[in-house]
Amino acid sequence: MTAEQARDRAMVELAKVISGEDPADDRDQLRAAVTVAQLCDHYMAAAGAGLVLGRKGTPRNARSLATDPSRIDAHVKPLLGQLKASEVTLAGI
Repeated sequence: MTAEQARDRAMVELAKVISGEDPADDRDQLRAAVTVAQLCDHYMAAAGAGLVLGRKGTPRNARSLATDPSRIDAHVKPLLGQLKASEVTLAGI
């Protein structure tokens, strides 16, 4: 980033503060946002409790629930786990 670009960016941030926005609050909200790994953990807990429904509106079968953790641990968490859920796009997947 050049000095000129940094000045321009600082002016934009200053304008946000003047208009009443709080950049620190935005940063704190982003840090506190749920990650994909956390969503996976919530999914597995809900699926284990029978709260996740399958295609026919019934709880997922035991065989599917047995394979889900290995798929999540082998594929989803290593590739997307540290991303914030709000940052994930279809193109990114």
